[in-house]
Amino acid sequence: MRRLEDDEAKESAAASKENPLKVDPKLRAKRVALRLQFSANRSSRVSATECALFVYTEQTRWISHNEVPLFLSRPLFQISERKRLLLGA
Repeated sequence: MRRLEDDEAKESAAASKENPLKVDPKLRAKRVALRLQFSANRSSRVSATECALFVYTEQTRWISHNEVPLFLSRPLFQISERKRLLLGA
């Protein structure tokens, strides 16, 4: 948010006194909402419990989700299932 406010201050300072910069509240609200959304996508929050479990189990990497294989056709799925059953997995 500080960077957004700094950018707005620079824009208003650059505008001359004869031609003041008029900011539409809707456009500013949209710009602020998008900035917050993009910054939230770049950050992640990890709780103390998750960190403790990570350290306690001596994991070498952080797993954020389970990977699920996606098959684009039924024959590929059936071949994979047959291999899985034959290997006893």
